Amino acid sequence: MAPSAFSQAAPWPSKPINYLVAFPAGGTTDILARLVSQKLGTALGTTMVIENRGGAGGSVGSEIAVRAPADGHHLLGGTISSHAINVSLYPKLGYDPIKSFTPVYLYGTNPVVLVVPANRPFRTLRDLLTAAKANPGKLSGASAGNGTSQHLAQELLAFRVDVKFTHIPYKGSAPAIQDVMSGQVDFMFDTTVVAGPHIQSGKLRALAVTSSRRLTDALTDVPTVAESGWPGTQGFEVVSWQGQRARPSRSWTDCTLRF
Repeated sequence: MAPSAFSQAAPWPSKPINYLVAFPAGGTTDILARLVSQKLGTALGTTMVIENRGGAGGSVGSEIAVRAPADGHHLLGGTISSHAINVSLYPKLGYDPIKSFTPVYLYGTNPVVLVVPANRPFRTLRDLLTAAKANPGKLSGASAGNGTSQHLAQELLAFRVDVKFTHIPYKGSAPAIQDVMSGQVDFMFDTTVVAGPHIQSGKLRALAVTSSRRLTDALTDVPTVAESGWPGTQGFEVVSWQGQRARPSRSWTDCTLRF
């Protein structure tokens, strides 16, 4: 990904740009921020400073970002949780997902994948659901935090197939997936950006993807949730999205980025 050009009437940027990531290091939002910042800083002729402030599904970092000056020198990594889900979960958000920020760029959407530790006996989604059905509440599922797409994928699956999991929220994907790999947690839904390398290394086993079709560019052998054939999984689909947000300013409104 390489930003190409921008146009500005006034000199901008005039100082380093702070890119606030509302999740801990190592998650999808953080990985994207670091990849993009390498090229974005060069394109804009300035330094990009990454700041991680995780918590509450991106709400903590978003509340910090909304207090930043609207001077064109502050960015926020917005996600489906911080800018779409949290407004329905938290009665008093310290920001308005629509009015408080200017959309800068939508990186794209990404399904999540259900993974288990490689040393667990679960080979298919049916294996996992059979064990959950026989032992209500005993299987634990990690997530990047309450209200994240990983959490809601877990809750939607439990609701659709009538099983009970024990949800264990973390402050981000990185610490959550570490505990899954070590066997402290039984399974997790996570993005392919985070889980993919651990699946390839053999530390995690992928049981299903939450897209409506199999992923043709990666994990081609991993079936969809619906392909399990378990009652209630028909039409199951969950996707996450990632985007770049900024405090309202002409700098980002007039800026044209092509990735």
